[in-house]
Amino acid sequence: MRVASKVIVLVRDPDGFGIALADALRPAPESHLTRESSPFEISLAKYGITDTSASGDLIHFVDPRGSPQVSILVLPNYAPPVAACAINEIVGSITWANFSHLPVLILPLITKTLNADHEVAHRAKSAEAITIYGAQIGDANNSADTLVSGLAVPPPSFQIRSEPLACLVQVVRVSKLPTVLLIAPSSEQQSKGSADRELEALYEIGNFLAGRANLSFSKESIQDKKLEKSRGAQEPWRELYG
Repeated sequence: MRVASKVIVLVRDPDGFGIALADALRPAPESHLTRESSPFEISLAKYGITDTSASGDLIHFVDPRGSPQVSILVLPNYAPPVAACAINEIVGSITWANFSHLPVLILPLITKTLNADHEVAHRAKSAEAITIYGAQIGDANNSADTLVSGLAVPPPSFQIRSEPLACLVQVVRVSKLPTVLLIAPSSEQQSKGSADRELEALYEIGNFLAGRANLSFSKESIQDKKLEKSRGAQEPWRELYG
């Protein structure tokens, strides 16, 4: 799977954050990039899984010479046992096809909470501002260093509750693929205020991604479409630490 030097990995999560980010990231007007999208599919037959595959959408922002400058992977919200197998195959495909120049994977995550004590202290400092946290995983390189420069470090107790992203973190640690985890906390409370806070977190991480990837972020596209939430979401089968 050929990709650009920066790959933003998004999941079709039950809250609708992943697909909202994918739709809202656009070529910057001055960049002369064009957006191209195509589906991909990788067999999981070697794991004995024949009724599904590792699939998703691959979005490229391509320059006038046809070279991708930024890529976005949009993945299904895989559940075990497919999650680990699918993520392993996707990472393997990226590593094999880009062996001479490994890309940096960027994993944005909007989460309800980081850590109870940490959140209380954070809200006491600033009830309004959304803080983006960043952590490097896998091998470090200059691009990954730049992405997390100046960001707060997530607390050691932070847990990734997205099954595909949790699996991805474990796989890139083993494969040493340079990876950056970006975390924007919203709110655990279900209220109009918490919904506004979710949107603020989405806007903040979207603008951050656009700025670091030389793209633009369309806040209006999210306001027009609203977040499409899946009410029938299941709890994750396990929790892995990021």
